[in-house]
Amino acid sequence: EPPENVIQAIDFDETFNPDFPSFMKTQGIASLAHDYDVVSVIGAQSSGKSTLLNAAFHAALPVLGPAAPRARTTAGVWLAVAAGAAGGSVLLLDVEGTDGKDRGEGKRGFAGATALL
Repeated sequence: EPPENVIQAIDFDETFNPDFPSFMKTQGIASLAHDYDVVSVIGAQSSGKSTLLNAAFHAALPVLGPAAPRARTTAGVWLAVAAGAAGGSVLLLDVEGTDGKDRGEGKRGFAGATALL
């Protein structure tokens, strides 16, 4: 179970989480209009994107354990709400690796679509 400030916004099947609007209200983001920052890291599968976001923003996005084999941890798009340096809110978008083999050739457009977020 993820912490209360983390949600899987889009799952592996590319389905938008219906709880996302209430998550944004609960986290106080919905009332901010556009007064927040967004940070995302895009790159190869298992390259440390989630770990980097966790270290930089003290977030709690899911990551592989040290003994785990190289595999997909992030499926779809996860979102965490963190505090920014100036006290504002930062939305962290954690996207799955761009080179994931799990999607197959017919679903490679997901990586391109998430890059446009």
